[in-house]
Amino acid sequence: KRVKIVPPLMPEKLIELYQSADVFVQPSIDEGFGMTVLEALAYGLPLVVTENVGAKDLLNSQVSITVPIRNPEALAIAIQKALEMPSKVFDDARRVVFNNVSWAGCAERMLESVYVS
Repeated sequence: KRVKIVPPLMPEKLIELYQSADVFVQPSIDEGFGMTVLEALAYGLPLVVTENVGAKDLLNSQVSITVPIRNPEALAIAIQKALEMPSKVFDDARRVVFNNVSWAGCAERMLESVYVS
């Protein structure tokens, strides 16, 4: 009864949903990237993702917990731990993630790694 599957939402309803949440969980079996992970982090939500979520490579243990797919026990434990994450350390780590994934940061890395020589 505490889990609700939400259909696609208009942007203002989606904002309300993010703002009312305590933790964002993406228990995907197979996920290419998942912008929702970064959206949730932008709203200050600690993250629980499965090992197959593509965006997990941008995250760190200060903002997210990664669990194996198809493991509800690990998922439940991770959700409990994620509820304890928000803190100054969490906020600082969240800023680092966003500095690394900004368009400016991506462009800078591209220039440094591809066009240097």
